[in-house]
Amino acid sequence: SGGGEAPPALDFVTLSFARGGSHITKNPKLFEGKRVLEVGTGLGFAGLVCAVCTDVAYLELTDGDPEVLRTLHASRTMNADKFGSSQVVLRKLCWNEQKHWPERASFDIIFGADVGYRDEFHGGLIRMVMHVLRPGGTFLLLASKRCGSLDRFVLGITL
Repeated sequence: SGGGEAPPALDFVTLSFARGGSHITKNPKLFEGKRVLEVGTGLGFAGLVCAVCTDVAYLELTDGDPEVLRTLHASRTMNADKFGSSQVVLRKLCWNEQKHWPERASFDIIFGADVGYRDEFHGGLIRMVMHVLRPGGTFLLLASKRCGSLDRFVLGITL
């Protein structure tokens, strides 16, 4: 879409990376019964915290790197007995490959930890989030201010 502001349906929250895990544990009701997508899961710290410390209904942990997903699979297996009734699945997801995106408006919450540091991925990530997030949903960005990338990412949402 053209210029202007972020659509009112997008509740965009930025948190420092260090505060991300504690934000999840301090706000477990935010995730209770929700469908949640983590983008750029990496080793899975924030996603596993969500799976273990909240009553999330469905949590999809995603990354674009197959090697990372193999490591994440082992982490999920080691912690599965702590997930309670939460369904935790893994998926390869590349933000610039729309044909592989989840269904439109299929998640209540999307979060990513330190995923905005490479400018060339901002557009794909923003488009994917806008496609997949339900109206009134929340996008949590757990990020550092590395080299101004967070500011450029936030600016990209408002363009």
